[in-house]
Amino acid sequence: MVDRKYQKHRPNTSTDVLGLKAYQKQILCAEGHQDTRDFLVIWLGLAGYRMMPGNTVAECVEMAASRRFHLFLIGDRFLDGSGLDLAEAIRSFDPQTPLVFYSSRAFQKDIERGMKAGAQAYITKPSDPELLLETIRLLINTDDREGQSFKAVAIGE
Repeated sequence: MVDRKYQKHRPNTSTDVLGLKAYQKQILCAEGHQDTRDFLVIWLGLAGYRMMPGNTVAECVEMAASRRFHLFLIGDRFLDGSGLDLAEAIRSFDPQTPLVFYSSRAFQKDIERGMKAGAQAYITKPSDPELLLETIRLLINTDDREGQSFKAVAIGE
């Protein structure tokens, strides 16, 4: 018999630490800046999402093509290309999965390019992490309701 007080506590995966229901939805976190990528993986991981980090366009395209994701979270700069390059490559084989740009490029033309590349949301850095979390939650929940469309939005401070 195992003493229960020595067993590791595992949180209920249907409700995350922040009170949202995430059910271990998988997110590709494509971010070329390591500190930002690490923050996003930790922050969204604590919210109950399974994070799959990638730091190059090539690596992220390969992951996106070989796995099922519930959302693509894309930064703007990579050693081997741009976030636009990545979004366009993903959209060539996956036009449905929600895609969010989390970018430091805040000019209107940058936002328009991101939305034209297939994003449902474009959030400019720096922004409130709660805003990013809420946007992801809304897009993933909308994705669960098959047949319903969702509105593309640009969000910035």
